[in-house]
Amino acid sequence: MGYLSELSVKNFATIEDANLDLGPGLNIITGETGAGKSLLIGALGLVSGNRSLKHQVRAGHEKAEVRAKFIISESDFELLSSFLNHKFLGNSNSPIIFKRVINVDSKLSFCTVNDKICSLKLLQRLTSQLLKIYSQNSQANLVNREFKFNVLDEFAGINNQVKTFQSYFSHLMILRKELTNLNGRISEIEAKREFLEFQIQDIQRAELKVGEEELLHDELEMINHSESIFNACADAHNKLYEEPGCALDKIAISIKRIDKIPDPGNVFQKQIQLLDKAHELVREASQSIRNYGQAVQRIPNKEEQISERLLLIGHLMRKYGGTVEEVIRNSELAESSLQELEDCRSKREDVMRLLAQAENQAGLIAAELSVQRIKASKALDLIITNKLKELAMVDAKFSIQINQHEPNYGFQISTNNTYSFNDRGIDDVQFLIGSGAFDVLRPIDESLSGGEASRLILALSVALSKYSNQQTMVFDEVDSGVGGRIGDLIGRSLWELAQEGQVLCITHLPQVAVFADRHIQVSKQIISQKASTVIQTLKENEKAIEIAEMLGDSESIIIFDAAERLLEQGKGSKLAYSALKEDMKDYSTAGLLIAD
Repeated sequence: MGYLSELSVKNFATIEDANLDLGPGLNIITGETGAGKSLLIGALGLVSGNRSLKHQVRAGHEKAEVRAKFIISESDFELLSSFLNHKFLGNSNSPIIFKRVINVDSKLSFCTVNDKICSLKLLQRLTSQLLKIYSQNSQANLVNREFKFNVLDEFAGINNQVKTFQSYFSHLMILRKELTNLNGRISEIEAKREFLEFQIQDIQRAELKVGEEELLHDELEMINHSESIFNACADAHNKLYEEPGCALDKIAISIKRIDKIPDPGNVFQKQIQLLDKAHELVREASQSIRNYGQAVQRIPNKEEQISERLLLIGHLMRKYGGTVEEVIRNSELAESSLQELEDCRSKREDVMRLLAQAENQAGLIAAELSVQRIKASKALDLIITNKLKELAMVDAKFSIQINQHEPNYGFQISTNNTYSFNDRGIDDVQFLIGSGAFDVLRPIDESLSGGEASRLILALSVALSKYSNQQTMVFDEVDSGVGGRIGDLIGRSLWELAQEGQVLCITHLPQVAVFADRHIQVSKQIISQKASTVIQTLKENEKAIEIAEMLGDSESIIIFDAAERLLEQGKGSKLAYSALKEDMKDYSTAGLLIAD
């Protein structure tokens, strides 16, 4: 059996430096109001991953530090190994040490597992396997949905099945969200499908080309000046080729004259070649100029065609985009949207098929979970009712009510029924209680006083301790709202619970404190004009003094004698319980021998 063996707290609120050596069994924490008992619960909460606040750091210091050392069992080691690799854990015989450092500068805060930095989320997951804290506001858990499911599922031993269901549920939620998104997108595109189809036809019918508008403007400009262009081209052609003394004739004459010059060294051959080339180029240029001029002159109705084309392009640009590129892009986007519509429809069919399969698989698990819960609830009803009787709620009757709601959409559990579901399945769990012989069962938040709620929490803890992984359980004044007689019953139950797993309990009742296997006293002192919380583990001869102080006055001989009697009664109750347990063990062994 694992347990919390050490708790070290530095510069946390009024605690400057405290080291607690804890052990298996019942560890009781007492002290006057305001001494700082609940700070120990706060420190445990901090090292368990609870939210940290700057003001928790002791005044005058930069950081607070909480360190918790756990001795772990083989089963603890296997459980933690599912979250961690062995570089964090070491071997199964090694303790595990959690540390949380809170700095005034939050960027410098951190947490570790066995001196290795870890995330806060990992710290929370690990410590939740080893430590369960019932704080003073834990009574609110009794009406908390998650708490009720956790209690019932843990008792029923179906946590693994619940995790399996929740993986299906998560998958279902993803598929449902995807289906919703697909339906939304399909509706969105479908609403504008006709326009998209018209847009595609409208644009594609125009057969636009990038750069076309600029070319058309250039061509129109040319047509508008066709006469002057024709005249200029004709004049140029004449001067280059047609009229007497044209450029072509002059080049030819020059070639003939140079060719007649005596040229023994072939000096002028290169120049003659260049002139021959120039003659050919001028001839080609002349012909090209003439053809261009004639072409401009021969275009009938071209200006009207170009103007109409430019009007069409301008219309499309005003309608679908500021440039030809944007118009073409809009056509492509419209085609893409229509293709997306087809893709979404196809994907929707796939998602609906997967969703139906997942719902069927999850529905089978949810139905089985419901059966197991209903079965377990009947047994737990009886156990809790009997435990409440032991805690002086003799007329109390506890009952777990499990309902299923039938909506329009949910899991098809049978041919005729469809049940709603959430991350826990198809069930809605309510805790009911009747606290008098003739009292009807009512929801616990309508029925219980603070003291009764405290006893119910204890009864639930005792019930679960026999059926769940043993954890260190921490109770912050579970005896709140009760008197001495009931305190004795609570103390006895806490001690019995501590035989199954370690229990830490803050109490204000001496009747509870006398059952301590280890008694820790918390007091407040003024040191150097600063309030400091002082924590010490009491020796056997010091326990009676603390019990007498809790009774009213440790200086009174009468009260001191009463304190010693209370301690003896506590020891007697523990011995009687141990003897009964041994008798039951012997009886069980004898039964096995007879059976053999």
